[in-house]
Amino acid sequence: LQLSIDYISAGLLDRAERLLKEILSEGSNAKWEALRHLITIYQREKEWGKAIDCSTQLLTNNNHKRDIEIRAAAAHYCCELAEQNLISAQNSNAKDEIKRAFAFDRKNVRASLLLARIEQRLGNFKSAIKELVRIRTNNPEFTSQVLGPLAECYEQIHNMPEYEKLLTNTLPDEPDVSVVLALSDLVKNRAGDEAAIEFLNDYLTRKPSLAGLVELLKLQIPRADSVVSSNLSLLQQMVDRLVRKNPAYQCNHCGYESRSLYWLCPSCQKWDRIKPILEAGGA
Repeated sequence: LQLSIDYISAGLLDRAERLLKEILSEGSNAKWEALRHLITIYQREKEWGKAIDCSTQLLTNNNHKRDIEIRAAAAHYCCELAEQNLISAQNSNAKDEIKRAFAFDRKNVRASLLLARIEQRLGNFKSAIKELVRIRTNNPEFTSQVLGPLAECYEQIHNMPEYEKLLTNTLPDEPDVSVVLALSDLVKNRAGDEAAIEFLNDYLTRKPSLAGLVELLKLQIPRADSVVSSNLSLLQQMVDRLVRKNPAYQCNHCGYESRSLYWLCPSCQKWDRIKPILEAGGA
């Protein structure tokens, strides 16, 4: 077993895989540790099907069957296969992989997002909305990820007032400024710039936000005289650059920061540890 671990460290994955398979065939207690290392190999090589098979075997062990990390990883392996199916427009196969993902981890956000995308692609907009609302309710830190698809679905069923009502009802308890920005845009389209400015002014007075300030300046610049407009435009650019420099996501295991969402942390190689930084003002 130690030799296979050394092979993995050296990048000699084929040799490590052969040794680990030999350990599996022996049927000794060492097979459980061998399965863990095989999963590591298959994850690195993106052989998702094999990684799922090894995870399934490992979860039959009473000491591992409730292991959250193993279940979360297995769910993501299914999501990887689902995304491959979506690329080739195999929606039915993609849905099957999502079902497998939920069997490992029913709370998996990525699987829920993929299911909503599939339902949206199939024209099942109400089903997609139901799944997206569930994500927002159970995982409010991922609100910024669902707003775009939610708006598209409500637009398809010609019910934007219901979308605005949904956002308005959740605003008092919502820490994510992306909800405020989405509402501001809806207010602007429905009642004009003045109403949107008033809405943002009211919110920013209670909860200051750089991202909200950028949006407010965008609305106010065209209404100001040339000198003030020039100064406001400069201020908007400076604040906007400051917002964009801030990381939007952070790994709660190793502290890795990024502007993009990764389901697998590039630094510590842990699944489901990268979360949105709400103070970043949305992704």
